[in-house]
Amino acid sequence: MDTFRGKTVLLTGAGSGVGRCMALLLADEKADLALVDIDTEAVHETQSECQARGARAAAYHCDMGSQADIESMLAQVSDDLGPVDILINSAGTVVGRYVHEYEYDDLRQTMLVNYVGGAYLTRLVLPAMMSRNDGHIVNMASVIGLVAMPRMGEYVAS
Repeated sequence: MDTFRGKTVLLTGAGSGVGRCMALLLADEKADLALVDIDTEAVHETQSECQARGARAAAYHCDMGSQADIESMLAQVSDDLGPVDILINSAGTVVGRYVHEYEYDDLRQTMLVNYVGGAYLTRLVLPAMMSRNDGHIVNMASVIGLVAMPRMGEYVAS
């Protein structure tokens, strides 16, 4: 692939950080962007910035820890923009507590968002890519996954 122009890119975690940076770079390349984040206000800001750069961009609210949200979001993206050509799993969350302070739900939610949600979305998108014999999937990871840091245990594990 030598251009992103006209390619449908589904980008999770597009409301801030690396996700927003990638969205803006892809907007400059004139990709058709499905921008996904749990923070509705932030993802709409990213959408506006991408549109200001001349890209086709749509914003979607989705909790990547929710199977129902993921399925609903993907159905809406498919209706709005067609099949996904490129999936970038960039959504992530961190609680930021010491290991002895975690609640069960802290650990569960981090794993759902940082691992299970992206893996499930990949599982949903991959069959269509395989049938077209075309598509790309990018799974983002933080350097924190390689280097232990205080108050990041659940994030490192995910």
